[in-house]
Order: sequence, then C-alpha cells, then structure tokens
Amino acid sequence: MSGTSGDVLCIAFGMNHATPKARLLEEISRLEAALEPLEPRAHMGKLCTLPPQVWRSRYGERVEKFVDLARMHDPAGKFSNEYTDHFVFGVSRGDGEEGIEEPAAAERQA
Repeated sequence: MSGTSGDVLCIAFGMNHATPKARLLEEISRLEAALEPLEPRAHMGKLCTLPPQVWRSRYGERVEKFVDLARMHDPAGKFSNEYTDHFVFGVSRGDGEEGIEEPAAAERQA
C-alpha cells in the first residue's frame, strides 16, 4: 500500500552485501540533498538519512493518524521496531523501555 497521492517518481538503487553501510548512507544522503528542492519523501521502511522531524513532516497528517491507530491497537509496541521508533514515533528504545511513547508536543508539530 502506498501513502502517496498524485504523481510519483521512484528512485531505487541497490548495493550488494560487500558495500559498507557507511558508504550506502553517504550515497543516500547525497541523493536526498540533490532532491531536496523537490522535498523527497523516503519510502516507509527504507533507509534514509532525513531527520525524523523532516521525515514526519513529509508524510503530514497521515503519519499522525497512523501513530494514533498504532497507540490504540498496539500500545505495547510489539509491531514496532527501531526504524518505526526513530522515524514514525520519534522515540528511542535504547533505554530498554517498552511500548510506544508519546513524543514531545514540539516534535509532533514539527
């Protein structure tokens, strides 16, 4: 399912297992910077280097609706992971806490 409406341009590229992750992230960052005037929106679940607040702003109110539904139906966060915690929910589980935390009001408005 796509969260996109309207015209879409998709750019995909692949690296093999021998490509260092740092190089891959560097190339992704360069591509995102080149596309910045177009306000690129990373595919959910794919690598990106955008700050979480920028990532969230590109999805607009749809990400907020998703967060509300996730909190309602999965309050323990069993179906979330490090990626969704970072980008979608704007939290980190590095401290071992369980569940989906409420991001600070300023983060939600970003």
